[in-house]
Amino acid sequence: MANVVFFSRIPGSTLVHHQGRGPNSRRPSIFSAKGIYPSEEMRKHKLSKLFNFQNVKEREWLQEILLEESDSDDDGEMLFTVRDIRAAVKVHQMRRKLQKRYHSDRSNSQFTYYSAGLLSNDDPFPDHQSMILRNLTQNRTE
Repeated sequence: MANVVFFSRIPGSTLVHHQGRGPNSRRPSIFSAKGIYPSEEMRKHKLSKLFNFQNVKEREWLQEILLEESDSDDDGEMLFTVRDIRAAVKVHQMRRKLQKRYHSDRSNSQFTYYSAGLLSNDDPFPDHQSMILRNLTQNRTE
């Protein structure tokens, strides 16, 4: 009796021709939003309904990040070496040091709702920022 091995295909991982792509390109991952919407404009329109973009102003760069397609081809696991872990610890320590310095300056509290307001129905950032700046200028004049 011969040993028979059956290989099942994992959706999104096959190398098949995908509409609008060359024959040698990979098909998007099953977790990708590519192929769901007929056009890029439709995708951005539908996605923008999830966010509150009424008072974006100088946070426009954040809006662009929220609307961009972030499809990654790295679906596999990464192996970490001791050197990688040491580098990560060093970055973490530096980050904590910078955070302490940032939070010690009271004027930085104006950015409390900088990005959170884009994810909620009510965007408190503009009002909060103006209140903090008003309080800081009043304290300096006194």
